Amino acid sequence: AKRGESFCKGIVFSDRPVEIGERVCIRLTELSIRWSGVLRLGFSSHNPVTIQNLPKYACPDLTGKPGYWAKALTERYAESNALIHYYFTSNGDVHFGVNGVDKGLFFSGVDTRQPLWCMIDLYGNCTAIEMVDMRRSLNNFAGESEQQESALNTPEIAPHLLPDTIENVSNALNNLTVSNSNEGQVPLRFNSVSQFRDLAFHNSTGPNVTLNGDRSIVWRHDDEYSNGYVFTEQPVRLGERFVIQIL
Repeated sequence: AKRGESFCKGIVFSDRPVEIGERVCIRLTELSIRWSGVLRLGFSSHNPVTIQNLPKYACPDLTGKPGYWAKALTERYAESNALIHYYFTSNGDVHFGVNGVDKGLFFSGVDTRQPLWCMIDLYGNCTAIEMVDMRRSLNNFAGESEQQESALNTPEIAPHLLPDTIENVSNALNNLTVSNSNEGQVPLRFNSVSQFRDLAFHNSTGPNVTLNGDRSIVWRHDDEYSNGYVFTEQPVRLGERFVIQIL
């Protein structure tokens, strides 16, 4: 969606109601420096098909009426190609995030007892947005960052050892079956000659992760991007260092 001239009259809606907890993700594809203020994000319980005339502004022209809720995005989050997501909970709280990082509560008071459509006002310096698949976009975003970090931080391996190292790790991962058994230990790629004391993950985890049988391996569900937190099964001692391996 792209706004024409002026800085207002840019209200758009989703083509269907969204579900409780469904993340709506948009990319800021075009920004301007001619105006002040940016996106207004919210929801409407009115089917857009039934709306006869739209005002210039979502806030306060629509939010002053029953069935419309919205709030302005903080301008510091409005950067070119930024990914903005937001969603509502069953108790009517609206949360938002930027580039996959949840920022917390955005506003409250949404009536969730009826279908809700996304309502977005392309206001001020935000002139164009794109609805995107959140998981795909965040995977690409994370992939670019990981590649850059890997190039800076990956230790050098002797050329004559590199093929064997890659082959051994690859074989170990291919043969590993994540299940409720204790089989399938993954060899360390680095520090393999060091002696470590075993330490497992705690049974209490985020809702989007699964542990293997001996709680030494944890993975996040493929269709999720957050709530993947885990804890150690016991407190760590002062000065104690622990090693994790990213598979």
